[in-house]
Amino acid sequence: MKKLVMIGLVAALLGPVAAQAADRNTAWAGQQQHQVRSAHDAGRHGDGRNDTRHQAARRDDWRQDRVDEAHRQAARRWAATHNGWWRPVPGSVSAQLGPNRYLPRGYYQPAPYPLVQVLPRARAGYGYYSVGRDVVLAAIATGLIIDIIR
Repeated sequence: MKKLVMIGLVAALLGPVAAQAADRNTAWAGQQQHQVRSAHDAGRHGDGRNDTRHQAARRDDWRQDRVDEAHRQAARRWAATHNGWWRPVPGSVSAQLGPNRYLPRGYYQPAPYPLVQVLPRARAGYGYYSVGRDVVLAAIATGLIIDIIR
C-alpha cells in the first residue's frame, strides 16, 4: 500500500510539471510553425500587408494601356494608304464593339504587322486585332477589349 501511495504522490507532484513542459513544447512548435507560414506568405495579397511589388500587374491601371491621339492618327493614315487589309463584317458586329466588351467570335483577326508597328507596343498579354476596319487592343487570353482605334 505504501508503494501505491508513493506512486500517487509522485504522479501528483510531477504531473503538472510534465504537462507544463508539454505545453511549452507545443507552444514553441506552434510559434515556429507560425514563423514559417509568415515567411512563406510574406508576399501574398489579402494578408493585410502592403506589398507593392505586384502593383504593376494589377488591372486597375487599364487607362495606361489606351492609345493616344497621335498614334490613332498614324494608324488612320496607314489604313487610308493600304487597301484590302480588312475583312468586312456585319454592321451589328461593329456596333457591339466597345471597351470592356469581348471580341466577337469569328469576326476578328490579328492586325496586320505593318499597322501594329505604327501603334505603341502592347503590354504583355495584350495584342492588336482587327474587326472590320476597326483595330482594337484586347487581352489575348480572354478577348476583353481595352481600347478601340478607329
